[in-house]
Amino acid sequence: MRRREFITLFGGAKQVPRRPIIAVLSPIWAAAATRNIEALRVGLRELGHVEDRDITIELRFAEGAMIHPCRQPRLLPLTPLRT
Repeated sequence: MRRREFITLFGGAKQVPRRPIIAVLSPIWAAAATRNIEALRVGLRELGHVEDRDITIELRFAEGAMIHPCRQPRLLPLTPLRT
């Protein structure tokens, strides 16, 4: 018997399925992007996705910096999910 099966057999920790992360990198300020972010959330809800239940939305804003958001390490602290 494998260790995981053994632990689960005795009521141990169940593996919680990971939720997909939708990462939004925006070159504008958070306040200026409010309408667009809300439209994204509405569209996802219309497709049947519920934030914090089915999906996680991570928002990163460059706050008007002239450097592309992907070039700013402080905007990319997300760890990709492994399947």
